[in-house]
Amino acid sequence: QGDASTSLFQRAMALIDLEVADLDAEGLAARLGISRRYLDALFVQSGHTVSQHLWERRLQLAAEWLQCPEPSRITEISHSVGFKDSSHFSRAFRKRFGATPREWRRRAGLRTSAEA
Repeated sequence: QGDASTSLFQRAMALIDLEVADLDAEGLAARLGISRRYLDALFVQSGHTVSQHLWERRLQLAAEWLQCPEPSRITEISHSVGFKDSSHFSRAFRKRFGATPREWRRRAGLRTSAEA
């Protein structure tokens, strides 16, 4: 069972990386063909819940995109990684990285008109 669990966890991680903006825990479980409860059990072993991992991956992806040389608008990035509300995204981003998305972008040396 250990190998099957490891394989399912790896598939879950791959799906999150591919479709982070469109997934929630229920959708991920459905895509994997397992129950939400079983999915939660797989992630407990990693030290994070499914939801925590989804949030972390969304925020990491946004941080990467904010440092791209040809940046998109911050609102577009927030929506692209799965946040429906830009203000909520900014608060979550600041809590995670200690800087607002705009500050993060400036630290990378990217000052453009696309900061809004």
